[in-house]
Amino acid sequence: MQHTNTGQLILKGEYMNEMKLKLGKKSGGRRYSGRGPRPDLYELRKKEALERNSEWAKLTPLQQLSALDTRLGKDTGAKRQRTRIATLLSSANAKNASVAGAPVQAAQESSEKLKSKDRRELERDRARKATK
Repeated sequence: MQHTNTGQLILKGEYMNEMKLKLGKKSGGRRYSGRGPRPDLYELRKKEALERNSEWAKLTPLQQLSALDTRLGKDTGAKRQRTRIATLLSSANAKNASVAGAPVQAAQESSEKLKSKDRRELERDRARKATK
């Protein structure tokens, strides 16, 4: 039994019938039926995410690393994000070096994985040196 605001008692079946009339028969008493994000919050969350991403993109790679360190702790968590930032930093350093083959050398020095193109270039260079 349920009490209403006016103090009347309503049987459970009658209460459910009232709710079905208010919310619709197929919803099963839920405000938002179905899967996925709530329709009323979808636009709000999308807008907030775009704002966060634009603010993050404005930061330099060093500022991004320091933001991760303050939020999560020194070298803790966000492993993929940290490696992505490290490759950005190494590629920026390689561009500043302006030496032929700088991406390959920079990747070897930092012991990171090479891109396929750079790896093939390195293998060709080794093969040429071996044939000389």
